[in-house]
Amino acid sequence: MRKLYLLLDEWDNDRNFVGRELELIARKYDVTVICNSADEDLNPNVRYAIYRRPGKLKAIGSVLRMIADADAWSELRRVLKEHAGKRAKVSEVIRFYINADLFRSYMRRNGFLEDNAIYYSYWYFWKCYAVTHERKRFPGIRVITRTHEYDLYDYTSPSGYQPFKVSMDEKLDSIIFIAEHGRDYYLKKYNRMPGDKYKLYHLGTLRTDTAKIHGETEDASLSDEACMNGHDTARNRNDSDAGQSNMLTMVSCSSIIVRKRVDRIAEALGLINDLNVRWLHFGTGDCEDRLKKLCEDKLKGKENISYELKGYVKNEELHKFYAQNRVDCFITASSSEGNPVSVMEAMSYGIPVIAPAVCNFPNMIRDCGILVSGECTPGEMAEAIRKIKSMPAAEALQMRDNAYKCWDESFNADKNNRRFTEEVLDRL
Repeated sequence: MRKLYLLLDEWDNDRNFVGRELELIARKYDVTVICNSADEDLNPNVRYAIYRRPGKLKAIGSVLRMIADADAWSELRRVLKEHAGKRAKVSEVIRFYINADLFRSYMRRNGFLEDNAIYYSYWYFWKCYAVTHERKRFPGIRVITRTHEYDLYDYTSPSGYQPFKVSMDEKLDSIIFIAEHGRDYYLKKYNRMPGDKYKLYHLGTLRTDTAKIHGETEDASLSDEACMNGHDTARNRNDSDAGQSNMLTMVSCSSIIVRKRVDRIAEALGLINDLNVRWLHFGTGDCEDRLKKLCEDKLKGKENISYELKGYVKNEELHKFYAQNRVDCFITASSSEGNPVSVMEAMSYGIPVIAPAVCNFPNMIRDCGILVSGECTPGEMAEAIRKIKSMPAAEALQMRDNAYKCWDESFNADKNNRRFTEEVLDRL
């Protein structure tokens, strides 16, 4: 079997995205996963190699190699042409190079660099650069990367600059984008022409089998037919229950951090006096205490609004909630995203989405939700909630159908993973 090296950050986080895809890849390739840690749910059909960054003394050697590296000097010249923040950007380039060089040395010591192998970097970052920097030494290797958000957009970098993108681009066989917005951004920023090198392959989610929820099977996902039947059941329950209740049930799911703007949802509910709304938020984060105080200030005493900040829940528990409860809409106020898993999961259960018109949301939700402006003011969100509730039954039913169909066509992980494996990896 041909060797494939999968470069990750932390397995325990990245497995939520790559786990199902890895099952398919491991059937065809001799796979080694190289990551910073791997503690839970290890795939028994692959090897795991744990990379631990060496200490400062080793980094001195990387600095010396950087001084003698023409590629590093080319990158520094690009940075010096920038109009602002040159010092921070130079520091970012140096840190990036050192991290990549230390990782490259680790790969060499352990025999992980070899001709004819495939290197699949899940992030377009310094581990990717470490491998592309070895293409002269190993001309037979094939290197591809996915790119998401923190490894793509300038605004996600502390210095406002993404190092070595030009250098990596020149040596990569393919760059895989998870969203249309990301690909458009990249091609424009780096003045690249659309072509087969810049591929669009969405990630996706799985519909959890309701039988598995009740402990009756080990299947991780539903067949297409079962999934559609499950959608029909949820759709019909939603439609029936909606006619019997004047309560709108709304769910959000994200980290409670600044860029997710969960506080906008609470502020929007504070403006609603003409509807009965139940809001549930799943997730925790640095801004949780502030959100709790805001909810107390804005929502306490409002008899028409109830809310629950559910905190962290396991993914299977969230799926169980969607499978067993009527949910009228999913809501997010996030200021930046790729294709967020939380939205894809909600859509897989036929749940319409309220979202701001930023990043890939306009492409993602299409006819299965309501877009507000990128500013995402509380007033706009309150009006979108009213629109969902006042929607005629037939229109609401169609929107739920659209949500499910959009997920099945674009964000069904089983289908997407098969396409990616067959159309990208198998052709390298």
